[in-house]
Amino acid sequence: MGVYITQLSFNYLHNPVNWHNCVVGIFHDEQLPTIPLIQAMANTQWTTRRDIKIFKTSFYYIFECMHAMDKEAILHQHTVVFDGKLITFRKCDWYTVLSHLNFTTMRLWIRIFGLPLGFLNAQ
Repeated sequence: MGVYITQLSFNYLHNPVNWHNCVVGIFHDEQLPTIPLIQAMANTQWTTRRDIKIFKTSFYYIFECMHAMDKEAILHQHTVVFDGKLITFRKCDWYTVLSHLNFTTMRLWIRIFGLPLGFLNAQ
């Protein structure tokens, strides 16, 4: 019995990746969306300066941004929702070991209605 290697959805040899402009994300759900669905949602629902290529390795999703400001915008969002599923983003580069990244925290914006006035403040 040998080492289990997952098949990549992207051929790194024929399509070199600019790791300097990449962001890695992980979905916090058991049912993972497909690459075409994520790509379609990114193309139609995000405002981008240039294209973003999305590919998958194991259960990590790599977002290769063709413009550096798109990378920064994704990292600024930190956590977004795709098709009702939360995905958290982290920086990555050529030397990143994906299994060493910490995806246990995420930022969420919530809206609460009917909160008593004593709990409302400027912060």
